[in-house]
Amino acid sequence: MNARFLASLVALFSVFGSYASAGWAENKPCVARQYKASTVPLRPAGINQSGEIVGTTASHKAALWSRERGLREIDLLPGFTSAEGVALNDLGQVIGLAIDLRTNRRQGFSYKDGKLSIFSDGARPVAINNAGFIAGESRTSGKGMSGPVLWRDLTPVGLGGCCGGTAVAINNQDQVIGNIYDLQGHYHAFLWDKRGGLRHIGAPTGFSSALLLNDAGGYVLQLFPGGIFLYRDDKPAHLMLAPKVLSNPRSMNACGVIVGSSGTFADSYRAFIWNATAGFRDLNNLIPADSGWTLQEATSINDRGEIVGWGVFHGEENMGFLLTPLP
Repeated sequence: MNARFLASLVALFSVFGSYASAGWAENKPCVARQYKASTVPLRPAGINQSGEIVGTTASHKAALWSRERGLREIDLLPGFTSAEGVALNDLGQVIGLAIDLRTNRRQGFSYKDGKLSIFSDGARPVAINNAGFIAGESRTSGKGMSGPVLWRDLTPVGLGGCCGGTAVAINNQDQVIGNIYDLQGHYHAFLWDKRGGLRHIGAPTGFSSALLLNDAGGYVLQLFPGGIFLYRDDKPAHLMLAPKVLSNPRSMNACGVIVGSSGTFADSYRAFIWNATAGFRDLNNLIPADSGWTLQEATSINDRGEIVGWGVFHGEENMGFLLTPLP
């Protein structure tokens, strides 16, 4: 197993392209002109291809919700006061983070069909794919600091790098993106796969940060300086998001449709959707005006175009929403 995970650094020099070369062919289910907004009984973190949602309830428990099975809370780990649902795959396997607010101790866990599995102390799972591979950050044997890792059966294998970092996303091709430090303390985005190991991605100069990865192998980076870029085949196109305020891309489906939030501060955030055809749009303009919603944060989108997040509903804050595409 370890031999397959050997990491090798490869220098990458990207050539800037256009949306025509960096875009995806967008199928109808991937994006819609209008959406139906529904409340869900948790603050969503992710949605899988069957519409199952993972997140955190008002009682501070990690939970799953679906139309068919309703809300299913995951019992708290002994000695912990709260937990967050972080991500899930299409088989319903959940990863999460238990938190003890009294000691600030944090504990990663995995949950599937009533079985709870615990990560080693200090491990932070971030993303999971359909093969059950989990990406995140942990210490590994022989390393004094935590770095980007991949877990299979709760065994962490380091992805490379000298000086710390974290993985932020994994797709169903077993590709991983994340961020690592170099010997000079500079922060760089990386892409890892089984064939090529770990390589720097993004512009050859300056700093970069990995944000998103999809099943088509596309990824989104924040470049410093430069802005936010969508890459396909390692060719970047500048994402024209909110023109005057900060934008935070949170999720990208296989069609290259991106959702997130934008605003100058948390209370002013507005949920957005971006695709190559229509560009940047405020999701609040794509639901009925009398819905009672102010959509603040879109956290995940699946390939059916369903979007989850949270916002204000009839004056109630931190309410979870599900947006369903209308024909």
